[in-house]
Amino acid sequence: MATTSRAGREEFVLRVQTALALPTKKQAEELVAVFISCLEDTLLHHLGEHRFTIKLGGLGKLSVRHRPASRKRLGFSGEVREIPPKRKVKFIGLGKLRQREATGDGGTSSQAERRNPGLLINQLRQEARGRADLGKSGLASSRLPP
Repeated sequence: MATTSRAGREEFVLRVQTALALPTKKQAEELVAVFISCLEDTLLHHLGEHRFTIKLGGLGKLSVRHRPASRKRLGFSGEVREIPPKRKVKFIGLGKLRQREATGDGGTSSQAERRNPGLLINQLRQEARGRADLGKSGLASSRLPP
């Protein structure tokens, strides 16, 4: 069963909360929302530039592509239609994502996690709670700012 976009976003928020040792899920959601908003604003600002690219570390890159106007012939009637020019944002996977696509491996999750993505989300919630408890006791990660 495929993971829904809501469950995917929730998993992403929980991973951000766990990685940054944020005490609440709401803070992680706000951080993700700000990141997505900034990414969207940057792409919209440069939408007029052909081949503008934002590289996101080992994840991939987003590239603006301009397609010129063209003519298309409809097969059955023979009618010719004008296709207007288009601007598209293309995602190109890099790093681990590209390797997984090339090998056809669906990921490292177990069959149980693929059938029920709630298992992984529950595990992430428990990790986030554990890190939040460590932060309260003063044992937070030394690499994170106070």
